[in-house]
Amino acid sequence: MHGIDDRWHDEPSLILRTEPVPQPSIFDLQEEDGQEVRFSLWEMFVATTIAGVMLALFRSIGIFGAVFSYVSAVAVTWLVIPQWLKWELPRQRLVFDFVWGMVMPVVCLVFDPFVFKHGDFEVPFQVAAPLGPNTIQISKLAYFAWPFLAGQIATLGMVLAWGKSLRHIAPFLAGTLATGFMVATCIGVLLALPAAFGTLAFGIGLLGFTPLFTAFTFFRRMRLMWHLSRDWKREEVKFLLAGLGIGLCLLLAVVVGAAARAVAPPAKDLPHWLD
Repeated sequence: MHGIDDRWHDEPSLILRTEPVPQPSIFDLQEEDGQEVRFSLWEMFVATTIAGVMLALFRSIGIFGAVFSYVSAVAVTWLVIPQWLKWELPRQRLVFDFVWGMVMPVVCLVFDPFVFKHGDFEVPFQVAAPLGPNTIQISKLAYFAWPFLAGQIATLGMVLAWGKSLRHIAPFLAGTLATGFMVATCIGVLLALPAAFGTLAFGIGLLGFTPLFTAFTFFRRMRLMWHLSRDWKREEVKFLLAGLGIGLCLLLAVVVGAAARAVAPPAKDLPHWLD
């Protein structure tokens, strides 16, 4: 309606007509992530200790401990931390990446029912001995996958602990984390369907979705390391260092895996999915 003040009185107010400003989330990479936002060594020690204690408690429950581990990680990173550190988004993302990039991959390896091993670490460790009910049967691929994953977790720990102090080797670290991102993505895609079916059985398949979150974490930290190297003048050197990071982490996994196989060869009669 047109009023005497020459305005349409049914026109929405300025507040309603203003487009809402999108709020960043813990899943975004922001400029402030490139600042000195990192874990102190003391904070990482405390967080790792708490994670270890929780893992021991969940491990004592058995296979359903995997469900509790996954649910606890989701609750901490999506509910507790966003409320506790409401105005500190970079720190929220730091906790998210620590949980899903370092803690949960270890949980997956401990509770792994069939991907890299078959058996239980609660029984005596036997690899080359004749197979029996109390024997852990390790996949031949595990000899190379475990050193690779250990190297990736250690690299991510360096990035979270030292932050932009690693600027001088940021391209190298970006290449290393890119390898972890690609491997985690492949594992996540391969496990997606079994995890979906396993979730129907009291949720025990939930842990199979962890590699997808791990892949996201490695991708974000890879982008951050590449972002920190933006001031480098020679692009070819950056790409050379990134390629060196990819090649070196794969080479170390092969060397360590081959040495481990020579010292403790796998059992001869493995189930077909571990062979």
